Order: sequence, then structure tokens, then C-alpha cells
Amino acid sequence: MKLSMNGVKLVTTTKTRLKELYDRYDRDPKFDHLRADDINFVPGTGILNPTAMIIGEAPGATENARAIPFVGNAGVELTRLLKKAEIDIGELYLTNVVKYWTRTDDRRVRAPSDQEIEDSKSYLLEEIEIVNPYFIALCGRVPGKTIFPNLPSIRAVNGKLLGGKYIPLYHPAVILYNRTDYEMRKEVLRGYETLASLINTLER
Repeated sequence: MKLSMNGVKLVTTTKTRLKELYDRYDRDPKFDHLRADDINFVPGTGILNPTAMIIGEAPGATENARAIPFVGNAGVELTRLLKKAEIDIGELYLTNVVKYWTRTDDRRVRAPSDQEIEDSKSYLLEEIEIVNPYFIALCGRVPGKTIFPNLPSIRAVNGKLLGGKYIPLYHPAVILYNRTDYEMRKEVLRGYETLASLINTLER
């Protein structure tokens, strides 16, 4: 993007655009109810123009403390899934639909509300446009429904390519809730292996 000032062209870099987007989100009064002294804004992280963008629903306590997405228990599982599927995490961009820790009054994790998701949608779409990934992994119900409001269950579309670049996947937290369900583990991994296959088709 080029801006002009007194005849001088100024180039707005992609990183600058992304920072400006995050700054707008972090100032948006629609999210005032999520902000507190111990609540941090958690931006996305990774490389621009990645092979894939991994989108979760919202940061948890560990992500909030470190202001980095996918560094808690679910993040550990995500790293394991990526490794098993032979996906290089260094070629990815990781983010969430909602950029604040959504929690209950007693500090337990809760899913983002429909309104919080709707208020975040335009920011997410702009974030996708700026980051410019080849593929976009929608990890779980919240990101899936954010992009495709009529999306059926993740089980029904796990690993399927939608709209040319979107791939619904199970959120890695599913493994934490189904530790002894080895068939579920296989199903979760299958989706990530499909993502790996798509990435491997890219000419790099």
C-alpha cells in the first residue's frame, strides 16, 4: 500500500499494516468487557505469506500470560500434531478469532460468545488478507463457524478443502479431553495430515 504526502510516496509495509490492525482491535470499545489489568492482547505470530495460517478460538491463561497464541497445553498438542504430520511450524502463522482470554468470573476458560465472535470477524478477515497464507486451517467450531456460519460439525468436514483454501480441523484441545480415545486421536491427526498433503503440493 502506498500513501502520498506532499508528493512523496510512503510505503506501508505488511508488518506495519498488521500492527495497525492489532492496535485498532486493542482499542476497540466493543472488547472493553474483556480487558482487565491482568488480561493481555494476544496477537498472531509467525511468518507472513505462510504455507498455512492456523486459527484457534481464543487464548487461554498461558497464552494470556505470555501474549503468544498456542503456548499452553493445547499448543503442546498442536506442536505434536504438526510434527507427526511433518508440517514445519516455522512456515506457519498462528492466531485466534478472539484476541483476548475469554474467561468466567472465577477465571475459568469459556468459549467466546456469539457477539464476541461477530465483533472479531472483520478483524480476522483483514488479518487473513494481510498475512496472505496459502491455506487456512480452521481449528475447531469457533473459527469454522466464523468463516462458514452454516458449517456442519467438524467431524463432518475434518480435513476437507473448502473455498479453495480453508481446511476445517479439530482443535488440538480435543486430544486433552479424549486422552484415552485413540480412534479420536487418529481422526484428529488425519485432518492435519491432509493439511500437510496440501502444503506439499505448493511450488516453493
